[in-house]
Amino acid sequence: MLSSRSNPFRNFRAPAGTLLPARSAAARLPRAVFVLPLLAVSLALPTVVAEYPTDVAVNLAVSDDALEQTQSKVRATADGGCYISWYSNALGGYDMYLQRLKRNGVPQWADNGLRIADLAHTSTQDYGIAVDSGGHALLTYRDDRPGTSQVGVNRIAPDGTLLWGAGGVVLPGSLNGNRPIVSVLDDDTVVVGYTAATTPATIVLHRLDSDGTLLWGAGGIVIADPAAPTSRPLQLSDLQPGVGTTVIALWVRCTGANCVTSNKHLYAQMFDETGGASWNSGVPVEVFTANSIQTAYFPTFISDGAGGAVIPFYENGGTRRVRVQHFEADGTPLYPTNGIEASLQESGKIALSPSGIHDPASGDTYVAWTEANSGQSQWGVFAQRLSGGARQWGNGGLEVVGLSGNQSSFVRVVPGRSGGMATFWIDRSGSAKIIGAALDESGTLIWSPAVQDYCSTLSGKARLDAAAAWPGQALLTWGDSRFDFRDAYAQNARLCDGRPGALNLGDLNCDGLLNNFDIDPFVLAILDGAAYSAAYPGCDRERADINADCAVNNFDIDPFVALLLGQ
Repeated sequence: MLSSRSNPFRNFRAPAGTLLPARSAAARLPRAVFVLPLLAVSLALPTVVAEYPTDVAVNLAVSDDALEQTQSKVRATADGGCYISWYSNALGGYDMYLQRLKRNGVPQWADNGLRIADLAHTSTQDYGIAVDSGGHALLTYRDDRPGTSQVGVNRIAPDGTLLWGAGGVVLPGSLNGNRPIVSVLDDDTVVVGYTAATTPATIVLHRLDSDGTLLWGAGGIVIADPAAPTSRPLQLSDLQPGVGTTVIALWVRCTGANCVTSNKHLYAQMFDETGGASWNSGVPVEVFTANSIQTAYFPTFISDGAGGAVIPFYENGGTRRVRVQHFEADGTPLYPTNGIEASLQESGKIALSPSGIHDPASGDTYVAWTEANSGQSQWGVFAQRLSGGARQWGNGGLEVVGLSGNQSSFVRVVPGRSGGMATFWIDRSGSAKIIGAALDESGTLIWSPAVQDYCSTLSGKARLDAAAAWPGQALLTWGDSRFDFRDAYAQNARLCDGRPGALNLGDLNCDGLLNNFDIDPFVLAILDGAAYSAAYPGCDRERADINADCAVNNFDIDPFVALLLGQ
């Protein structure tokens, strides 16, 4: 049984209208579900044409269009599905595309997705994607349709409707703006930020309501380095919601006029719903100022669930360590200046590119990273749990996979099913696989085998991204060159045991439909697994594991009812 403290999915919201299962009712006898035929539920689903495969040599092709599909990203929706976005060069220019998947991986829109913006860019930059409480996707990107490159943003409904019009909203004054990022606040207003093409570079934030109306005026809010002693370039690194209707911005400050040759530091600030700076009497708080971070490295961070920010990053000078800083909602740093080290690297070893999660109930932070020898000819994946500002898995961190000639990269971390963490990565340069593992709170590798493949096809890989989704699965997407220059692929993993494959939950008679004809086989699966397997040979009893805890029992009854009524 999962406690509220250990379950990282406790804050996930079910779709509007879904009946949420009550824990106190879970021990009722299975015959309680026999009342469902009286409701005359008719919930037929379309025939499955594509879904997350169990064969990790196959994977799900999100877009296998001509030429290059690149920089795919995944964001979970409250119903267990997700949006996956990417750039496509199939029609000339790198256009912005989006696809919506159900929890079993079935695409909901046209083959190769929906074109959100018909662009003429001949190269790509990073872009932003987020999901609001109504299941709408927010996308922001460089938009050259006005005739010059500006920053555009659109809001897309679950049915694919472009709610802010075919052209979206182009932010005024955003000429040549770079790396736009979007964050959704508690009231479903959104903040879009970008690095402005000024000299020196500044950062601009715009807040928009659900209709796309600008709430902070045409100029937005400008973050600029003070003129004294000398104003330096700033580069937006990440945006995340703070407490209520506030937003937290993290940025890079270059200590010289040239961001490549000078040291680069990290700063942060919270902005309230009027655009006012909230922390430290309006003065940006220092995240890291000891030596420098890597050129063109833009750390992301996570909310602590209470309006604060947990920021993992790595330094490029000194000891080359992964560090973590945690700010409370009022801007108070919980860790010493420049954060705490997740690992005290052994002599000659370096740590790179961490990814992290935070458990709001326990206050623990989990991070994983690529670790390498000094010559960067060998690489591995290491992890750490931080509790109360102390390292829990040893001063050197915990070895997930040891150093070898396989170049581990794009390490991504999501919450584990019952506490702890799951981590995924690209395992080498050139022809590569996608690999994953999960660790509980003690640092024990809990899957069997401990390290598993999620793409076993050896081919060029690019930019792995990951998200956690209800009910208890990780969603992965990456660029893959197995057939042509690059396509966008996806795969899922059950967080309790690591198993890939579609979560065709509730379809217990395996007819491809979810309706009241599944009630009797569901009851049989709960009461007598052997009898169920005999009655429905070849049909996976695990489809009755509605709460995805890797056990078929009475605790799946109320989620099954909710699934039928709220599908």
